[in-house]
Amino acid sequence: MMYILLAIFLVRYARKVERNPEVSLVYKEDRQGRSRHEASLPDALLGGQAIPRRAIIWLFACLGLILAVLVVVPFLPALSDFSLPLVGLLFFIGSGSAKAFLLMPIVLPLADLVGVTRQVTVTAYCFGDGFTNLAYPTNPVLLICLGLTIVSYPKWMKWTLPLWIGVLLVALFFMGLGVAIRLGPF
Repeated sequence: MMYILLAIFLVRYARKVERNPEVSLVYKEDRQGRSRHEASLPDALLGGQAIPRRAIIWLFACLGLILAVLVVVPFLPALSDFSLPLVGLLFFIGSGSAKAFLLMPIVLPLADLVGVTRQVTVTAYCFGDGFTNLAYPTNPVLLICLGLTIVSYPKWMKWTLPLWIGVLLVALFFMGLGVAIRLGPF
């Protein structure tokens, strides 16, 4: 259901921009970027995409710091208590399974206390994880993807808001259905 909703959202937007490119949220930025790059690049490179240098430097700096922490900690016992939080501050948790590994021991007992089945709780986590990956300004995948485009974070938020409302409504429907039928245990 979510994929159908996403497909409808993207096709409607693409058709709207195809009919009138000026309705694109990044029309002005795209025009400015094209004119700036066309003036500075040789003709052979005009079809290619420029690689944002700052984004790549930032990515490798964070990766280097993470590796440095992981390599240095075994030799400095005083840092061993701080190694996990340090790494957490440097890569953020982009993996859904890693987030589940950290959150489920906290969330499942709370669900048991309020009478929600564990399967509904895991389903809620899956919906929430997918939903928040599109929104968190600390999500490295989102930031890198936006950094490789001309779409700013506020424009991304504005553009995807109708999609989020639809996804939220569908997720609430399925979560309500799961609670109503007491989904699980299996």
